[in-house]
Amino acid sequence: MPRITTWNVNSVRVRLEHIARFTQEFAPDVLCLQETKTRDSDFPSKALAEMGYAHQFFAGIPSYNGVAVLAKTPLVESNIPRLDRDDARHLSVSVPEYDLQLDNVYVPAGGDNPDPEVNDKFAYKLDFMAKLTERMANEKPKRRIILGDINIAPGEYDVYSHRQMLRVVSHTPVEIAAFEALLASNDWHNSLRADIPEPQRLYSWWSYRVRDWQPESRGLLLDHLLLSPDLKQHQHQAFLAQETRGWQPKPSDHAPLVIDLTL
Repeated sequence: MPRITTWNVNSVRVRLEHIARFTQEFAPDVLCLQETKTRDSDFPSKALAEMGYAHQFFAGIPSYNGVAVLAKTPLVESNIPRLDRDDARHLSVSVPEYDLQLDNVYVPAGGDNPDPEVNDKFAYKLDFMAKLTERMANEKPKRRIILGDINIAPGEYDVYSHRQMLRVVSHTPVEIAAFEALLASNDWHNSLRADIPEPQRLYSWWSYRVRDWQPESRGLLLDHLLLSPDLKQHQHQAFLAQETRGWQPKPSDHAPLVIDLTL
């Protein structure tokens, strides 16, 4: 039963101690990271291999963005072209032992203004989602998982205030529509919400401005793990390891999302 995790660590080098603790406590077989914030030459490959993750693919640039897939079992990098502009936001890797294809994505946050006419960052976010959706609609892939920081909180109970957040980037109607279009492109199975349905509020991100952090604090569900339809029957459980947000010192502002599959 493989365990797969996605986690925006907000700097892989800063968060190494937390990654070590997480891998010891939760023992994922495959760990997908976003916002690694390091060029490939500085990626802490040796330290992560010593944690048990000798099989690695990563794509990074200095100071921001960056994605990585780490595993206890061999990986094969896909020949599928990346969706980004060499911004290190997409990595497609197969896991032969489980016959799985993983698309690790770090969707652009989109800036502050939800108007693509005046905000290039928001336009880039919508374009990234459109390209991902088009690819999945054309391929109708099997045994594939899209996971990562999608930077969209699509549901009413994925935000602390649906009414207020409709005007804020991450929960605007156009972003919600983009997420729903992605789901519809291949009838993707939203694994976390399948196990913890609405109206339960769920958050995977909390601002660093929240001093007294608790899971019920004002947050957003920005991280997702979507299964192709043929994998739906293999979901055993999905959950958020929210406690990591309180780990000291210097926690990531995101919590990991974990899924166990019966493969």
